[in-house]
This record gives sequence, C-alpha cells and structure tokens, in this order.
Amino acid sequence: MRTVGFRRNVPTFSGTKMKFTKRHWFTLALIGSVHFASAICISLQAPFYPPEAESKGATATEYGFVFGVFELVSFICSPLIGKYVNVIGPKFLLKSGLFVAGICSMLFGFLHFVEGHAEFIGLSFAIRIVESVGASAATTAAFSITAAVFPDCVATTFATLEVFYGLGYIVGPMIGGLLFSVGICLMGVLGVLGVWGRLEWKKHF
Repeated sequence: MRTVGFRRNVPTFSGTKMKFTKRHWFTLALIGSVHFASAICISLQAPFYPPEAESKGATATEYGFVFGVFELVSFICSPLIGKYVNVIGPKFLLKSGLFVAGICSMLFGFLHFVEGHAEFIGLSFAIRIVESVGASAATTAAFSITAAVFPDCVATTFATLEVFYGLGYIVGPMIGGLLFSVGICLMGVLGVLGVWGRLEWKKHF
C-alpha cells in the first residue's frame, strides 16, 4: 500500500505566525490551481450550452440533467476515490484526473458539430460523467496532498483552497462565454501550459 509521501519540510511556526518556504507557497498555488480549474469545469458551459442544446431539440429538463449529473457523479465517486487514494497514489490521481477533465472540457466544445438530438444529449452526458470522475480524482488527490504537506495548518490551507474554488465558479461562465463567442481554439496554449505544469511538478516533487 502506498502512503502519501509529502510530509517533509512542513511549515513551521514562530509564535503564532506560520513560516512557509518557497516550496510550500508553490505547492499551495499549484493545488489552488487544481481547485480553480475543477470549478471552471463545472461552470464553463453555462453561457453557451443551453441555447446550443435547445437548437438540437433538447428540453430544459434534459440539459438541466446534463449540468446536474456532474455533481451527482462527484457525490458518488469522491468517497470511493478517497478510500483508495493511498493505494492508487495521490500523484497519479492528480495528474490523470487533470488530464481526463481537461480533455473532456475540450471535447465538450465540439458538441455543436453533433447532429441529432439523441446523439447530442447522449454524448453530453457521457463527456460530463467522465469529466466529473477526472475532476473528482484531481480534487480528492489535491486535498490529500494538502493535508500531508500542511499538517499543522490544515484549516487555513483548506479555506484558502475554497477561495480558489469560488473564483473558478465566478470566472468560469465568463471564460466560457468569451471563448464560445470569439470561437478561438486554445488547445495549443493549454498544451503548452500542461507541459510546463508537468515539468514544474516533477522538479518540485
């Protein structure tokens, strides 16, 4: 069985003030970006998906379920992922979860090329379900890593991560609407950022 191997160089306290090293700040920012991106995955489609679904003949109930299935799958998967996080390994869960969620987010943008009501709704459900599994794996691993790296200030760091999550909810619809209206494909930029993040992660961990 694997264990979370991040409990080195934990933050120290001087009186009541926490002392973070550069590695701790980098870890907090990196894990915060995971929560930020996971929240964006939930809210990114809000501005453009309902009218697009209606143009394919979908009802409000149908595309409402497409939005809701993300949280439903997360509700079911998160406890299971948390149970086996030490067996699978938090690093692998984090990287694979981000990869799956990112690919699904990009695939969701190509749904307007799908003709036919049943095919459109079916693929929408399939992509959102897989995306939710990936995002749940990433956030669960992120919480596990955070608890291991910041064992003496878990409450503070978790609260900080919730700020990142809230910001993702706020900017997600704006980013989704902007990208859909402009019609620019940012897959190349996302790929470069993904490679950079992977290299930085290997450098620090």
